[in-house]
Amino acid sequence: MNIKNTYDGKLLNLYNEILIELKKPVVAKPEAAPNDVYGQYFNANNRKDIKVNEPNTGPEQTLVNALDMYFNNNIKGSLEKQLPTVDSLLKKGKYSKILKAPQNMPVYRLMFNLTPETAASILRLPVESIKEDFSQAWYVSGGGTLPTTKTKIQGWTEELNPKLLKNISGFSTPSGTGVALLVASNTNNGKFFLNPEETPKAGIRAMPEEKETISYGPVEFNEAAYFYIVPNKSPALYPEMLAKTLVVALNTKHVKQFGYEKQVQQSFAAIEREKNKYADWAKFIEPFFDQVQKFSQALGPENIKIINYLIPEKSANLTDFNIEKNKVIKSFQNYEVDEHSYIEFVIRTNNNYAIRIRTSPYTFSTGKKIILKIIDPLYNQQSIPTNNITDPKIITNVKNEIL
Repeated sequence: MNIKNTYDGKLLNLYNEILIELKKPVVAKPEAAPNDVYGQYFNANNRKDIKVNEPNTGPEQTLVNALDMYFNNNIKGSLEKQLPTVDSLLKKGKYSKILKAPQNMPVYRLMFNLTPETAASILRLPVESIKEDFSQAWYVSGGGTLPTTKTKIQGWTEELNPKLLKNISGFSTPSGTGVALLVASNTNNGKFFLNPEETPKAGIRAMPEEKETISYGPVEFNEAAYFYIVPNKSPALYPEMLAKTLVVALNTKHVKQFGYEKQVQQSFAAIEREKNKYADWAKFIEPFFDQVQKFSQALGPENIKIINYLIPEKSANLTDFNIEKNKVIKSFQNYEVDEHSYIEFVIRTNNNYAIRIRTSPYTFSTGKKIILKIIDPLYNQQSIPTNNITDPKIITNVKNEIL
């Protein structure tokens, strides 16, 4: 019997035909004509979403380099020169998958170190009303226009996320003074470029977590929140306070008018999660101090030269061996807790060993709440994850190592 003439044989042939088709390379829909300025596909050979052998044209590589300089070094001049060409191409329906920002997408821009005068001009408020209170973030309704200054390019994020805002603030506030301003807009309110969901796939070295799109020229904004930062007086939580202030204000009836309702609900939930995320770890801090104190006493004061305690941006020496728990806890409470936070004690011995005892959200989440690290005079390191540094076995091991 000829298997090809049977029912099973026909199924087998069909199966083989399907396999052949599946193995054929998928040809993506061209984004432009072959002779267009960036070829058929933008940055084709570096893309993750298509497999096409198409070297970049000269102008195309210039744009790719300009985008890389912008995303990695915040250099805007080269990119600014390219955007009029990009705008012209997008108007013709070309390269829109990567280079065009989605329509009607809520976007947010965070700015730092503005003078009260500049912020007042943008927000159309009296300067005195900005200067008079630096204890909280303030919501401003009514909208306005965000102008451009030295460059026509401005960066925006599609996600109002407190964690993201804090990360941005770390790169953007070398002096930590002046007005921090957060504005909410929409990609329909100006000339916007780049799809933040697609750029990471396009071989552009953007940071996916920032979900950034860029504007060219002035942008109308719908509402804003600001915080006047005064050194040694303003709370350290202002990026989150800005976000929460704006989110709470947006979480009203007029949210639907701008299409923000879903985003506001998600952002508000994200803020609440951030608020509660590290509560358990924070409760562990006080017993952690108790363990360190017992550990240092077990090592013997005669073997210890000095003890330091470290909190990000804070440091202190404990010249005696009674750890000032309340003082350190107060320092910790004044420091915002997030996944980058930590508290560490460094015990330096008379024979030049260092014992680093650290707890952080990361170590806490691994189930081993403390990392004890021994560093010898030649900088060789030994790490011991544990939940209890006062365990007699650990103390004995440490003594044997350092004495």
